[in-house]
Amino acid sequence: MVLSTVVMAWSTIYYIECLGYSLKSRRLVQMVYFMMLGLYVINGITDYIETKKEWAKKTDSKDSAKSEKTSSSILVMLKENKAVLLFATLILYVLALDFLGFILTTFICSFIILFIMGECRIPILVGMPIALVVILILIFKMGLNVPLPAGILGV
Repeated sequence: MVLSTVVMAWSTIYYIECLGYSLKSRRLVQMVYFMMLGLYVINGITDYIETKKEWAKKTDSKDSAKSEKTSSSILVMLKENKAVLLFATLILYVLALDFLGFILTTFICSFIILFIMGECRIPILVGMPIALVVILILIFKMGLNVPLPAGILGV
């Protein structure tokens, strides 16, 4: 919900800026803006409903968990905190991008994200990050001529 709020705020600022243009010029922006606003409201309502359901499930599970004593392992904790781990991985990706470079950082980050999401097959854990790096290099470096951070590898 945070990301959609940021995007909606940016869109609102852009829409307000476009109000100074001619009516013909702002028609498309106006149509897209109000569609986004509608989707934002729908997204907010569904997030609210889902959050209420999750809270109800957690209170029910806490009551049943008190009756049973279970050992909590690191894997259970990681499973419950996937969103936090994914967010931390992306922050580390941004911080390490200039130092390690695009190729190495993107490979490591996508490997970690796949592992956090529960992928355990080694060919997929290695193959998908390689394919992602190759595709992104083809698109940005070769197709669009956008320079990517070289980092310690110098590539």
